[in-house]
Amino acid sequence: GDVAAAMLRELCYPAVRRAMARANVAFADRVEATRVSDRAATCCGLELASRVSPGIAERYRDRFTVAGSDPDGITLPPAIAAALREELSIGG
Repeated sequence: GDVAAAMLRELCYPAVRRAMARANVAFADRVEATRVSDRAATCCGLELASRVSPGIAERYRDRFTVAGSDPDGITLPPAIAAALREELSIGG
């Protein structure tokens, strides 16, 4: 559970980097950029888990909620959220 969730989240970072570059959002500093990147990767992992199986998505959600980052409650800057949705579109 925890290892699979962490791996899924890590697999999202390339898509998150591309989405953040495309969104071209300015951040106050590197710490804020890293925080947004981490939240985007958590959201991305939940989206991918949901596509695979509701059970996997539930375990993923539980793992990150326990870690203090409820994936359902994360809000991303709108331009990054839109660019990430585009990155995750399949055949789009």
